[in-house]
Amino acid sequence: MEKYQHQIRVGIGKVSHLWGQIWFKVFLVGAIVFVLINKNLSLNLNLSKTEQIVQNQALDPVTETPIVITQETDSKPKAKPKTVASNSKVAISVFDFTYLLMADARSFHDNNRVNNFSNIGLVINPEYVKKHKIDPKIVAEKQNIVTTYIKTYKAIAKAEEKKYGIPASITIAQGLLESDAGGSRLARNNNNHFGIKCFSKTCKKGHCINYTDDSHKDFFRNFDSTWGSFRSHSLLLQKTRYKSLYKLKTTDYKGWSEGLRKAGYATDKRYGKKLIKIIEILELDKL
Repeated sequence: MEKYQHQIRVGIGKVSHLWGQIWFKVFLVGAIVFVLINKNLSLNLNLSKTEQIVQNQALDPVTETPIVITQETDSKPKAKPKTVASNSKVAISVFDFTYLLMADARSFHDNNRVNNFSNIGLVINPEYVKKHKIDPKIVAEKQNIVTTYIKTYKAIAKAEEKKYGIPASITIAQGLLESDAGGSRLARNNNNHFGIKCFSKTCKKGHCINYTDDSHKDFFRNFDSTWGSFRSHSLLLQKTRYKSLYKLKTTDYKGWSEGLRKAGYATDKRYGKKLIKIIEILELDKL
């Protein structure tokens, strides 16, 4: 049940994330333009047919209304043909939307530099942003990605805390750091948000993947869902070398952060400090 609830939350989070993406808005505007152009084309075809009918009509000299010319000699009055009003607004809307599409496309091109920076890096390093005068739009985009990640996965992090005693702040901070807020290739392609490796030499096909081909130590776990990745992270921290961490309170994120580093979760000597910085800047301790 936890798995399906999480998948629903992830789906909602992804839709929210897409709505905040410039390329998605460009695509949406393009689709609207396509529909309107086709609608306008259909209208023009109908208007052309109507014009041919009008050409076969005569005008009443008094009322200046069209009279249908017919070969019949019936004395009964003929019904006045329905007039078709031109819809110039449709054409204007098409041009307006085309302009917006081009503007969004230019904006997307100009801001595509957002891909040159990591998602979490700019958010937790305001000094770097200020020093290198990074475009505020790029920083805002990164902030949106990070915020969406937290909103999407905080519920499952809390559930894992309740079940295994791992602070939700630590789980989210590690996920943000290890997966670059879900933007890493390992997270996108394999749902692996914690850099979890596979050391088994007898695992089934599809269980893991190797991105470097250097050695079997470079094989990483492949998960069917992000929920599987979070659960595997909780199980990984049940190993003996992490046992001392459970003597700490779940509110002691500093102790947990440094404890993970000392236990060898990552080879980065600044791993603990990075987790602490992420938690404090994003106020993950308030989850």
